[in-house]
Amino acid sequence: MQASGKRLQQFIQDFLTYSALETGGLKMHYATGTSTSASPMFAACVDSLSGKGLALYFLANDKLPEFPLDSPSWSA
Repeated sequence: MQASGKRLQQFIQDFLTYSALETGGLKMHYATGTSTSASPMFAACVDSLSGKGLALYFLANDKLPEFPLDSPSWSA
């Protein structure tokens, strides 16, 4: 029940953030020079979906290129 409550809380927070972005209440700040490999991100996605009745497999590949990310900082 605690895990479900946390998921609901995160969903509500994501929805409120999206609503604020749509109405112009928040602006995104982009960081330059931040990048990461796709392998850890794909592995985290597979891990988050494990135990949900899905059979997903991801074989990490160190040859995947890095890609730029934006910063999670916001301003009102």
